[in-house]
Amino acid sequence: MQLKKTDWIFVLVAGSVVGLLVVLSLMSREAKPVSAIPQHVGLTAESARTDCMTCHDPQGEGAMAPLPSTHPQVWKKEEVKCTMCHTAPAAATASHGAIPPQEMQTQ
Repeated sequence: MQLKKTDWIFVLVAGSVVGLLVVLSLMSREAKPVSAIPQHVGLTAESARTDCMTCHDPQGEGAMAPLPSTHPQVWKKEEVKCTMCHTAPAAATASHGAIPPQEMQTQ
């Protein structure tokens, strides 16, 4: 069986549509940086995931700012740190004098 010219055109159009959809799905997938608010003082690229989950766990009762339902579900994996996608705030931009996340857990 040999493909006709119209078959090749269909394959090219279908491939272009699939390629366009892949490109569009990958666009705007850049994670937001961690905001420089007082609650984030002390967070670094090495911070543990549990530091973030005290306030952002959508399944936690005391979560002040839970993750939205549209957030990628990779956060459920214990070995994945939030700072793999989200950049930690620079120490100079974070307000000083706030309670570090490690101490917030004990209060």
